Amino acid sequence: MLRARRLDPDQPWAVADDEPRQALKENLQSDDDARVLHALELVPAMQVELTSDLEKLLQHDSRPVRVRALELVGNLGKPSSADSIKVLLLDEDQDLRAASVRAFMAVAGEKGIRTISPFLTDDSVEVQAAAAAALVKHGGLDGILTAAETRKSLLSGEAPERRRAGARVLGESKVQSFFSPVLELLGDDDRSVRLAAIEAAAQMKRHELMQALEYRLAATNLGEAAARAQ
Repeated sequence: MLRARRLDPDQPWAVADDEPRQALKENLQSDDDARVLHALELVPAMQVELTSDLEKLLQHDSRPVRVRALELVGNLGKPSSADSIKVLLLDEDQDLRAASVRAFMAVAGEKGIRTISPFLTDDSVEVQAAAAAALVKHGGLDGILTAAETRKSLLSGEAPERRRAGARVLGESKVQSFFSPVLELLGDDDRSVRLAAIEAAAQMKRHELMQALEYRLAATNLGEAAARAQ
């Protein structure tokens, strides 16, 4: 049975018959949250249609299950999933709001700008960052312009929390021309911000950022993180 099998989720697994698919579906419908989460990790490697199964999990009792299901539904990029995702946009949990914002923009594209732009002023910095990154990544030029003020506000924020969130926006959106702010954050006074900038540099893979990371290898307190990013 699938629950007893440990597959590498990074390797595609072509399903030749209904048995593995059915086993996966049964695990997705399990009452055991751990089994459901393990099954969700296998979904990207399974070349089968599971959109409806994943959408059902958006109403699961477990928050981690809903968050992971949102990520996977968003990755599928099917506009038909927008209504299922939209229900979670106003959830009280900031992690769920952030995940639903990302997923909604991923499936709606430029049509989702009007729905997601209000989240740029959400009470949660994490949700603001998710909205800014999603608008830049999936909203085309209009999305970039809509998110510009929030992106700048996060990057220049006095609180380290805001600058960390700004670094995540740059990393998630992966816009190569936005590398200069990452360079600045690599020299931030706050260690947690510098670490977030290293992660952003790793995601962007810009040549200038890779060079900057080489210099960071000499810093004993950040060298390990910089080495992982290269």
